[in-house]
Amino acid sequence: MEIGKSYLIDKIMHSVWCIKPFYLNNIISVIEKKINDPKFYVQLYEERESKREQPSYVQILPSRKTAILNIEGTLIPKCSFIDSLCGMVSTIKLIDEFEILEKNDSIEKIILYIDSPGGTVTGIGELAEIINNSKKEVIAYTDNMAASGAYLIFAAAKKSYALPSAEIGSIGAYITIIKEKTNAEMEYIIIGEEEGKLFGHPNVPMTDDERTYFKNSVHEVYEWFNAKISNFRKVDLEVVKATKSLSYQAISAPKWMTDGFMTASGLNLT
Repeated sequence: MEIGKSYLIDKIMHSVWCIKPFYLNNIISVIEKKINDPKFYVQLYEERESKREQPSYVQILPSRKTAILNIEGTLIPKCSFIDSLCGMVSTIKLIDEFEILEKNDSIEKIILYIDSPGGTVTGIGELAEIINNSKKEVIAYTDNMAASGAYLIFAAAKKSYALPSAEIGSIGAYITIIKEKTNAEMEYIIIGEEEGKLFGHPNVPMTDDERTYFKNSVHEVYEWFNAKISNFRKVDLEVVKATKSLSYQAISAPKWMTDGFMTASGLNLT
C-alpha cells in the first residue's frame, strides 16, 4: 500500500456501512483535514519507518488459560497508517488473530473486549461467523459501546455482557453517496434502512432511480444483518426488527440483547 493511501478514502463512497452515523462523519472530517496538510505525510512516513508491523490486538493471560481480543475503534477490512490514526481497526487482522487463538490448545477462553461504533460491512460478518462457530468459551464484553456492526460481533459470542450504561444496538445499515459539485465542494447523500439509524443526519435529495438502486443495496444488508442477530441471540427475526435500528443504554435495552450486566472485574481476570 502506498504511503498516504487510505482504505477509507478509497471505500467511503458507495460502501454500505454498519456504523453509528456520527462516527463516520467524524472520520470524514479528520481525513479531509489531514490529506490537505503536507506535514501529515512527513508524519506518516516517520510512523511507517518506526512501526512497520501493526500491533497485536491480543493479550494473553497464561495463568488463566485466557486470551483477550481487543476490538476498539471503527471496523474496516484493512488499515493503513492514516486509517489507524483515525481510529480504525482491521477486521481481517482480527479474523487472523482469532483463528490463531482458536488453534492454540493452551487457550480455553477468549474474551472479546469491544468498544466500537461498527464499521463498513466487509469482513464483519465473516468475523462474527468465526466467533459464533468457535469451540472455545467466547465471552463478549463492552463497557462503552458495541453498536451496529460491532453489536453483530458482540451477539456472536457464546455469552455477551455489557456495563449497564454501555450503548448497544443500532442494528441497521446505510450508505453514503459522495457527489462533487461544480465548485469542487463535496455533497454527501445518505440512504439508510430504518429511521432510527439516521437520527441527526441531513437528507439530501437525489434521483428516484439512484435512490432505488442504493436503497436495494442497503435493504439486502439490513435483512442479512437482522437475520444474523436473530440467529446468534435465538430470538424471532421480527423481534430484532422491532428495535428499528435504535441503540440503547444496555440496562434499558430489550432483555434478549445481553446475557447480563457487570463491570470489568466480573470477568475475573486477576
